Amino acid sequence: MDECWQFWLSWATNAAIAVGTIGAVIVALFGGWIRARLFSPRLTLSLVSPLGERMPVTLTSPDGQSRQGEARYYNIRVTNQARWPKATQVRLYLIRVEQPGPDGQLQLKWAGEIPLEWKNQKIFPLERTIGPGAIGDLCNVVRDKWLTLSPIIMPNNLAEFAVHRSRVDITVSLQARSNEAESSITRFRIAWDGGWSDGDTEMQQHLVVSQVY
Repeated sequence: MDECWQFWLSWATNAAIAVGTIGAVIVALFGGWIRARLFSPRLTLSLVSPLGERMPVTLTSPDGQSRQGEARYYNIRVTNQARWPKATQVRLYLIRVEQPGPDGQLQLKWAGEIPLEWKNQKIFPLERTIGPGAIGDLCNVVRDKWLTLSPIIMPNNLAEFAVHRSRVDITVSLQARSNEAESSITRFRIAWDGGWSDGDTEMQQHLVVSQVY
């Protein structure tokens, strides 16, 4: 009886050692892949509101004179669906601008990698750490002035397609990127007839911002 018990004890011990050894090898070989698949941020993009947010803005003329104006901002929510681990050093990038051609099909007008501003950028770092989420600026329209996208910088080759003083119909592609992961490329359409209305619903008769599926 003692010999039988010792046999099974020895067998269980050797089996545990073998399993532990195999496990250590698997972790050494595939640990990074397993962590990336099971324990990595999952970034997604969505439009905060198709109505935008109306707010006052300060306008400065070329001669330095300032006055108050009105604008409506449209924002993108960057969400980490995993919540844990957090996504670090996140930026929201504008990577493409497209416009309809003569046949109505979208034509590529600009391509690159320019970070967009975060909402209230002045009080936030350029790169965010995202657990629950963060809000980025997509575009804004200023009453009786213009509609503009919201990149941190405005290269000359982008300005033609990012700043508009009259009717415009563009589709932009965005992507959030962090040290650990990146979102799918997500497209948003911005269609404006050049007009303005104070009311949220009334403004949708002039400007429609929507996610393209």
